[in-house]
Amino acid sequence: QRGDVIVFRDDNGTAALRDNKNLIKRVIAVPGDRIELREDRLYINGELVERVFEEARTYRANDNLRRLHPSALYTETLPGGVAHAIYERDAGGDFETYRERIVPEGHVFVMGDNRDRSIDGRSPSLGFVPFSQVIGRAETVIFTTANCAEEPDVYCPTGRIWRGL
Repeated sequence: QRGDVIVFRDDNGTAALRDNKNLIKRVIAVPGDRIELREDRLYINGELVERVFEEARTYRANDNLRRLHPSALYTETLPGGVAHAIYERDAGGDFETYRERIVPEGHVFVMGDNRDRSIDGRSPSLGFVPFSQVIGRAETVIFTTANCAEEPDVYCPTGRIWRGL
């Protein structure tokens, strides 16, 4: 369903997704939906998807460089009423524009909630996800390998374990 977080196989083994891994993303559009991004704003079936700015956050990248990244936290509400948090970090990122496409039968369109740091349906290396690759719906976070240290003015997520998605 639109708004579900799903686990699916990357059977294509695309280089960007590192060889046949299971991925987890949110279903944004279902068969027959028209999906588009204009100036980093999401449209489904020609309607602008509502989002409300919640707050500015800064986080430290979980990579070798450990740089600080400012981002904006929004609550996005998909058609049908599913509300969820999204993060946007960059102006002028690779996927701010996505020309209108129709989700084909037997497929879904997925996006990561961290919109500027997600290889998802907007990427030619992934595209639409066939139902045959969907393993199931994700319900909660059981564990995470991400960790962070408390430091002034830097957001450190807590309380993710066993919280519903």
